[in-house]
This record gives sequence, C-alpha cells and structure tokens, in this order.
Amino acid sequence: MNRETRNVEVEVRRQFERLDLQKSSTIFIGFSGGIDSLALLVALVRVVGDRQKLICLHADHGHSSHSADWAAHCETICKSVSVELIVEKLEITARSNLESEFREKRYRFFKETIKEEGVLFLGHHLNDQVETVLMRFFQGRGIFPMSRESKRDGLRICRPFIELNKQILRQYVENVEFEFIEDPSNQDLSYDRNYIRNVLSPVIEARWPRFMNSVAGILTRLDDQAGLLRHLFQGFGNEIPLSALPKQSRLKQTWLRNYIEFRGGFEVTWSALKEFVRQIDEAGRGELRISEQLELRLWRGKIYVEDNISQYEQTIPTLLLDCRKDFSLRLPTGKLKLSCNKSSDALAFECPQSLSLSPSSEVRSLRHLGKEKSLKMLFAEKNVPPWRRKNWPVLSCEQGPVIIPNVAVRDDRWVDTTRREGQSIRYLSFSAT
Repeated sequence: MNRETRNVEVEVRRQFERLDLQKSSTIFIGFSGGIDSLALLVALVRVVGDRQKLICLHADHGHSSHSADWAAHCETICKSVSVELIVEKLEITARSNLESEFREKRYRFFKETIKEEGVLFLGHHLNDQVETVLMRFFQGRGIFPMSRESKRDGLRICRPFIELNKQILRQYVENVEFEFIEDPSNQDLSYDRNYIRNVLSPVIEARWPRFMNSVAGILTRLDDQAGLLRHLFQGFGNEIPLSALPKQSRLKQTWLRNYIEFRGGFEVTWSALKEFVRQIDEAGRGELRISEQLELRLWRGKIYVEDNISQYEQTIPTLLLDCRKDFSLRLPTGKLKLSCNKSSDALAFECPQSLSLSPSSEVRSLRHLGKEKSLKMLFAEKNVPPWRRKNWPVLSCEQGPVIIPNVAVRDDRWVDTTRREGQSIRYLSFSAT
C-alpha cells in the first residue's frame, strides 16, 4: 500500500468508524466524477464494502454542453463498482452569482433525497478549505472553516479529506482504473473561487511553500473554537429568546453570524445582519432572509429559525379522521398526533369517534374558558407566531370546532384528567416542522 492510498483510505475509515452507523443507514456520496469525489467513492467502496449501502448523488447543473456526457460517465463508474447513482438535473435561473445558486440547489437536492435516511459524504479537501476561507475573507464574511463533520438544515455531512492536500487525492486516483472528469469551467477566472485557485494560490505558495500547512494549522484551531460554539448553539433549537443574545449591537451581529453559519447559512452579509439587529433594537420585530428556505423572524422577544418558511403557505387537506384509534398524520405544516396516552405537550379532550380536519383560515372562533374567542386571540394568547397561523390544523365535529392542537379545547369537550374518568379521552399534539 503506497502512502497516498494509506492516507486517503485511513481518513475514510476513521470517519466511517466515528459515525457508528446502524446497518440500515445509507451513506450518500456527492459525486461529480471529478478527482475529489472519485477518490471518495473508490475509498468508500474499498473501506466500507458491503457493511453499508452506498448511493451516489450527481447534480447536473446543465450549464455545459458536456453535462449529459458527465452524467453518463458517472453512471458507468457507479455500475462498475455496483453503487446506485441518482442524477438530478438542476434548474439554474440566475444570470449572476451562478456559484451561489448552484450550491444552494445542489444542497436542496441532497437534502430532499436523503431526508433522515443517512449521512452525506463530500470530497472537500484542504485546498477547498483554504479557498473557501479566502473567499469569505475577501467578501468580508469572516473566517468560518468547513468542519470534518457538520449539519446543514438537518443534513448530516462528513468531509474525511478536509485535512488532505488535493495532490494526495490526485496521486490516489492515478492508481485506479477510472478516469476523472475535468470541467473546463474550472479555468474560468470570472468565478471568484477559480481566480483564487488558479491565480492567487500559486503565487502565494511560490513565495511561502508551507502556506497550505500553515493555514491548515490555523483552521484546525478555528474549527475547535467553532466546535465549542456549536456545542453552545445546540441548546437553543429553533427558538432563541432575545435575552440569550449579548446586549451590544456588534456582539449581537457576531453571535447571530456564528449561529446562522452553524445552521448552514453561509451567504448572509454583514449589512443584512446589521439591519436585522437594528430592527431588533429599535422596533422589537424583524426578518432576515438567509436563503430561499431559511429565515430568522423576531416576534414577542423571541427569534424563530424557520428552515422551510414556504411550508406555512401550503394549505393542509380537508379530511375526515377516524379517532377510535391512535394516529400520526404528516401535514405540510407539521405532524398531528392523536393518542390514548398522555404526553406533556398534548391537550386532553373528550373525543368523538370521528373529526374533520381543516385549516384555521376556515374557522373563526372557539368557545374557550366561558367566552367565544376569535382564533386570532387564541393564537396570540399561546404565542403562536402570525406567519404560522393561516394553515394551523383545527379538528371539528358537526357542532363546530372542537380542538385547536397546542392552543385550546372547546369548553364542552375539555377534560380535567385528574377528576373525570370513563370518557373517551384522547390527547392531541401538533409539532410544527
């Protein structure tokens, strides 16, 4: 075994063993057919073998006349190593900032395909790491290195090569039977990353030959610090009380920058952050759009992190539900769960054999605590943010609405579970996604 093979496959084995995956889990591979992803695929096949299912994901951006040939080449490679390949043709609409749109839609393809079924391996290496940090530095977005392991919008990502120089990967693939794809657009200097890769990096390394190794050491220490921040941010989830943020505006911006990047939102600008913090400080309300799906919204002293803001515009279906037994129903806006067993976040009520489901926009009021109250008032009392209310589920019977999950139960259906027995008691909860 030569040194390149040992370095590449040892890093993949170390990453794989650290994950401690269940047999049913799948390893997905971002596979472009280039040097990096080819080295990753070959190493995973050799290291993992039949212990885990492997699936390659190829994003075809369609901006090259060679796109179809590249997809076919990837398919040939995958067939030869008995690995499934999923190809997605992306619709790229932007005339400027193509890099950003391609990256955003590629990750969306990854997330929609993987869901919660596995982990994504990417072939990012040390050179990519340095280029990314330099780009963020020149754009004034701060130095926030890619991690060996991270999460992006709930997607678990592994980068086993992040500390390896690309030259090691190049030497590794020279010893395999497959040819790698060379994308001619990688020479187009109108792209910032290509300019850094093809112009700046060679000049820097000619003057400071140990530049890559020196930066790698700095980035490792920065990643350790980022790890501490990730540990801190894990305790907040999707709702952050304003009291958790520093009082000074500049420190608020820094805190939010790190939190957003922890969530995978690397495109937000300092000027957008500054405006959001100004809204927080002066108006007590604000919105920060980070990507097509990800937004921060401030309401009643709390910042809500919305990973899929468009879901609240999707109308929930009108259904007749059989309530004689437990059910768990996935809706566009979350998961509705009916159970005979009590849980801390569920409302108890006397449940008829069937109930109809409808969106809250079709219901005006509910009699609660001796008064007929509008849904607007009930939502406000329970601190449900305004943008989530339109398609909140409501369950009704022939006499009208019975229960708004997590919010209120109609008076004649309310149950005091500590005093009343022998009724058809059910517990209903709703988990917004």
